[in-house]
Amino acid sequence: MYGNKGYAYIGMDMDSRSQQFKRAMSHATDDKLSADETDARMAKLGTFMLLSSDDMETKDILPLYYTRQQVEQVFDIGKNNADLLPLRIQHEDTFRGHLMLTFMATAIFQKLQRDILSRRKKGNRINPEGAFMKLRNQKCKVYEQNIIPQEPVKEVNDIYKLLGIKFPTLLPRDELM
Repeated sequence: MYGNKGYAYIGMDMDSRSQQFKRAMSHATDDKLSADETDARMAKLGTFMLLSSDDMETKDILPLYYTRQQVEQVFDIGKNNADLLPLRIQHEDTFRGHLMLTFMATAIFQKLQRDILSRRKKGNRINPEGAFMKLRNQKCKVYEQNIIPQEPVKEVNDIYKLLGIKFPTLLPRDELM
């Protein structure tokens, strides 16, 4: 590709295929498609292709696909909800700093996701997305001298325990500044 050796990996994401299948069946009914037209639309559902300059093992392709998808989602969220691309940039350095923070946040987010998935035990229902939804509700009271986190609910305590996080009961403000 462009004069460089490359590899094309074609895969099937069965979860995505299942979700797309439900939507396609609904649209096929609404659009009054024939069986052949419906089959043609459904033949490629869930199919993806990754291009890479690396020769990878088959088992590494789907996780890489999900990682790429997560990075795209983070940038989409950043662009649409968090002003990733601020309109009033005075200097290129400002933009580069903003972009660096977004990359760092993405890396931390993915590390926490991997940690949650790798540490949870069989039968444990903690998943990364649910964990972040629970953790975002952890609140604190900010006083002049101290910050006092609210007592976490059981689900949040389970997440802290899973990640090996010691929950503080008091944070002196001067140590954080």
